[in-house]
Amino acid sequence: MAREFLHDPIKSLQSISSKYGDISYFKLGRQHVYLINKPDYIEKVLVYDHGNFKKGRRLQIAKALLGEGLVTSEGDLHTRQRRIIQPIFHPKQIATYGKVMTDYASTLNNKWKDGATVDILREMMHLTLSIICKSVLNYDVESETEEVDRALTISRNYSKRLQNPLG
Repeated sequence: MAREFLHDPIKSLQSISSKYGDISYFKLGRQHVYLINKPDYIEKVLVYDHGNFKKGRRLQIAKALLGEGLVTSEGDLHTRQRRIIQPIFHPKQIATYGKVMTDYASTLNNKWKDGATVDILREMMHLTLSIICKSVLNYDVESETEEVDRALTISRNYSKRLQNPLG
């Protein structure tokens, strides 16, 4: 099963779900895996019963890279962090992000020349970072793009290893 999963994880998970139902259990190497494949059940786990569950092994390992942030923290610390960040996700606040997104996307589009070759992954990473920094933090990160790009590349490479269940 590990070989199949590594080759095509989405197909493997779809196959398990169709064969065993909306809640499935299997072992992947030494890991015990529970697959929940119904939106109502996922909402129950993530929204209503999150206190009964711990973050996965990969997120525990990711603390070395990410620290005790919203993604990796649990319990009371997670609740406090979530409450702090909650105002930026208020619908009225989110509505203001559209102009930032279109302005930055338009600026990027104007930099591209017909027939030029661009590293689309790098461009989209910069665009995403710029939009998040400006809309959420009101900070223009453009002057620090190269330094941030190096840090993100290192983080992305480390994160890829963490995303592999056998990594």
